[in-house]
Amino acid sequence: MLNFIIYEDKNKDIELISNTINKLPLLKDVDYRIHRFNEYSEKLEQFIKNKEGRNIYILDIEVGEVSGLEIGSMIREKDWQSIIIFITNHRKYKDDVIFSRLMPLDFIQKQHFCEERLAGTIKIALNALVDNKFITFTSYHIDYQIALDDILYIEKLQMTKKCIITLESGLKIEVNKPLHEISKMLDQRFYQTHKSCIVNVRKILKLSFTENKITFANGTEIYLLASRRKKGLKEHVKQFK
Repeated sequence: MLNFIIYEDKNKDIELISNTINKLPLLKDVDYRIHRFNEYSEKLEQFIKNKEGRNIYILDIEVGEVSGLEIGSMIREKDWQSIIIFITNHRKYKDDVIFSRLMPLDFIQKQHFCEERLAGTIKIALNALVDNKFITFTSYHIDYQIALDDILYIEKLQMTKKCIITLESGLKIEVNKPLHEISKMLDQRFYQTHKSCIVNVRKILKLSFTENKITFANGTEIYLLASRRKKGLKEHVKQFK
């Protein structure tokens, strides 16, 4: 579960932020929820303490009696994995954010606030969160933990229920699992280009629809691109560029 936690006391800004999140193409196939808080409450405190899933906090610095900076400090007391984005009406708070050492991803001034800026920052946040994801499995009595971002593509071995995972380094790992089971372990950066293949779209350098060829950034080439999946792949790649 991906959680967006908005801490903001102006309803129009809450709606603007919420609408910007909901329109992001990257989130189309993601299980996410938006939690809105217009003041400090016990519910917000419990949410911070009982961290579940992956969290992106969007905090207005000036909110009632408890500032967004104070909320950020509460978060960082036990949680250095969640993403924090600060927004404010006043540039003067930028130094406070820097000296607070809360490791925010961005500081957005409301007078320069726009959907494009926030959407771009959230896209960076999503990439940062998914980069830390791993899949684990056992193959031939060896335990593997593979970072999803290291995977180029996964190909089904013909006439078997096994698959080969090809990593960016060139290493190939045989897995005793069918493709449909492995697909459940992946996230939105992956796309099935063929009945026998799933690729990491973030690693794609070039597509040749006439040759049904996918070229990855490390020079690896495969010819596993079904005609009926070309349009979907093209749209999916756009989301990560």
